[in-house]
Amino acid sequence: MIEKLRSSRYFYAGASLILLMLVSGVLNHSFLTVGNMITILRQSSILLMLGMGLTAVVLTGNIDLSVGAIAALTGCVSAKMMTQGWGIIPAVLV
Repeated sequence: MIEKLRSSRYFYAGASLILLMLVSGVLNHSFLTVGNMITILRQSSILLMLGMGLTAVVLTGNIDLSVGAIAALTGCVSAKMMTQGWGIIPAVLV
C-alpha cells in the first residue's frame, strides 16, 4: 500500500505542497492564520469553478480550452464597467 502510494506521481506533488506550507508557516507566522487561509480559499475558488465548468465541457466531447481567455476578457469588461459607474450588479451579471 505504501509502495503504491509512493509510486504515484501525485504523492510527491502533495508532499511538496505540504512541505512548502510548513516552511512558509515557520518563516512567516502570519501565513498559517485563519484569515490567510480564507483568503487563499477565496482566490482559488474562482479557479475551481472554471475548472469544473471546463471539465463538464471536455467530458461532453465539446473540446474548448479557451476558458482562460474568456475569464480574462470577462474580468476586464467587468472592471471597466465598474470604473465607468455601472455598479457592481450589472458588472457581475456580465
